[in-house]
Amino acid sequence: MENQGKPYDFKDCTVRQIISSHLASAGELEDVDDFTLERHLHREMLYVVRGENDTLLDGKVYHLAPGTLLLIDRWESHSYLYRKRDHDLLHLWFFLGSDNELKFSLMHIDAQGHCRNTGYSNKFGREYSVILSDRWDRMKKLKTYDEESVGYLFRSVVNLLLEELMIQDFKLQQQPRTRNSVDLAEVVSNHIMRANGRNCSLMELERLTGFNRFYLAHVFRQRSGKSVGALINECRIQFTAEAYSQGMPQKNIGMELGFSSPAAFSKWQRNHKAAIDAICRRLRMANEKPGQLSSSKIKA
Repeated sequence: MENQGKPYDFKDCTVRQIISSHLASAGELEDVDDFTLERHLHREMLYVVRGENDTLLDGKVYHLAPGTLLLIDRWESHSYLYRKRDHDLLHLWFFLGSDNELKFSLMHIDAQGHCRNTGYSNKFGREYSVILSDRWDRMKKLKTYDEESVGYLFRSVVNLLLEELMIQDFKLQQQPRTRNSVDLAEVVSNHIMRANGRNCSLMELERLTGFNRFYLAHVFRQRSGKSVGALINECRIQFTAEAYSQGMPQKNIGMELGFSSPAAFSKWQRNHKAAIDAICRRLRMANEKPGQLSSSKIKA
């Protein structure tokens, strides 16, 4: 976690542009190998506080500048982390989970696309997540999409969130060693769940937070009652089951979760097949009409 010497100031932050896959794109994808992609079970929003870069959403390239709000819906393919050409960025990420909680993390991206959590992470009151979920659902029901209509739905509520950051007066002093272990465990948990457990080794978490990996592991177990590895597996199991329910091929699921090879994913899946099967059954029961049978099965 970086040391800035002064808190971040959100008083001049406001939504100036909104980007969604439903709106016109800025350009075609030129080099697919230049981006690494991912999908999520949850909805995300990115607000650009500082810096400019390009990102990929649903196969199209968009340019991000200060004041841009990027909307990423469930299962939408988008850029994973940052490219080596990205630098000097300050991005505020919002995560709207299935638990109806709205969390946020402020990320600093420096040279070579290296991403660091500033330690500025927390969650908003549940009333904000309810409003935001409702706006998102209403956007998906629009008969025609245009920037003005989407702006009406999101600009005011996100500006309210930015104002809430200022009103709550979160004075981030950037002194990592004085941050309490509850906050640190929350930062680690949020990152793992957002990444679906992908590239979340203790070494990577050490780079992200600036804390020693052994200290991280100790604090996380102490506060959550489980190991970092256990949470990673929980996230992977949930994603795998829901991805199968979406019809995603096994090979793609393994890639999304960051496994080194299809064989490695198959081995992990065999070890957790009972848990994956149980979630798949619950999903089928929730989605099927009475008397309807499903033929979808997990590959062993």
